[in-house]
Amino acid sequence: MIKIKHITTYICVSVFIISCNIHTESLYKTQYAINNRLKLSVDSIIIPLDSISLPEYMSNTSYYEDDSLALLYAFNSKTWNIDVFDLNKKIVNNHIHLEREGSNGINNVMTLQSISIDFIFIYDGFNFIFINGEGKVLSRTNAHCEKKGYSFFLYYQPSSLPFYNSSDKKIYGRYITTKEPFSFADNELFAAYDTQNHTWEILSPEYPPYIKNNRKRLGRNSWLNANFTQDRISYNFSALPDIFVYKLDKQTVMTSGGESKLMDNRGQFYSGNEKDDNAKWIHLLDNPNFDPILYDRYHDIYYRISFGEFTSTPDYSNSGHFLKKIVLSVYDNSLQLIYETVLPNFKFNFDGYYISTKGLLIFGNNPLNENIDYEKLVLYCISIRE
Repeated sequence: MIKIKHITTYICVSVFIISCNIHTESLYKTQYAINNRLKLSVDSIIIPLDSISLPEYMSNTSYYEDDSLALLYAFNSKTWNIDVFDLNKKIVNNHIHLEREGSNGINNVMTLQSISIDFIFIYDGFNFIFINGEGKVLSRTNAHCEKKGYSFFLYYQPSSLPFYNSSDKKIYGRYITTKEPFSFADNELFAAYDTQNHTWEILSPEYPPYIKNNRKRLGRNSWLNANFTQDRISYNFSALPDIFVYKLDKQTVMTSGGESKLMDNRGQFYSGNEKDDNAKWIHLLDNPNFDPILYDRYHDIYYRISFGEFTSTPDYSNSGHFLKKIVLSVYDNSLQLIYETVLPNFKFNFDGYYISTKGLLIFGNNPLNENIDYEKLVLYCISIRE
């Protein structure tokens, strides 16, 4: 097991020992270094669709960029294609057809990652699959590891997708086991599969006792979000503003409180019936939700989208979170908060985020926008510059 050396001091807050406290609390101090010279710029990318492409992709999308190309790959479950969009030319570039059966068969796409134009990683929940640019399977490996009395594998959720690291040829992801009664092993958050040696490595960065002790009290707001990049894992817990960055080479964790000044960061614990899904959904929307921390390696900064309090009458539909205060926060390489702003409610669709050389790419076609053009795919590029 890897030993972690912390480069910040863990702050024990009084809420740890006050069991009757009803509010969630940040675990770390937030460092503010607001730069008033920074300005927000938003550019649109609008791509006319062909007859089989979609105006919205809920998940299973990936962004690839090199010196001449900027391509969005999106799995289309209706056609069983990977639709490829050229963001520079603003056209539908290609459709990669996937087979469902046989040696090239792919029966599910849970993770899609375009590593190059001819090398694509797919995780179907059971196998690690690599295909070429024509959809032909290059390799397929069982993604489950059997141990004595239990097994473990990489857990899938849209805010924490398995990631192939081309630097060390390892696949990183959230670690989950079949151990009872708690499926997420203590202090073992992530795992890495070495595609060359076919071995597993368990990664154990900081897992705060506060989260472990109160996870059931968070209701549905208990996600572990993770963003994997070549040299680090940036992660957070959806109920708290705190930020954790695990450096793969040094095996150290950098932390910050991450609190926004533009929204209420504190939530309330869930006290209802554990089996009442509707009550848990209402609790989720009534409380702040913090999306994954995204590292921008081109500018050495971090982005995060957070959903605060409702800006008008609460709406508990599936689109209710678009009616909450939506805050974009930007942190420097020391996790100091340097910029933040409130985003418009009906402009963006947060089903996908991508880091480009120009900034943060976010889907458009917000479902509450009455002027959606279903004949076009819309993305926005957000940049923060002086």
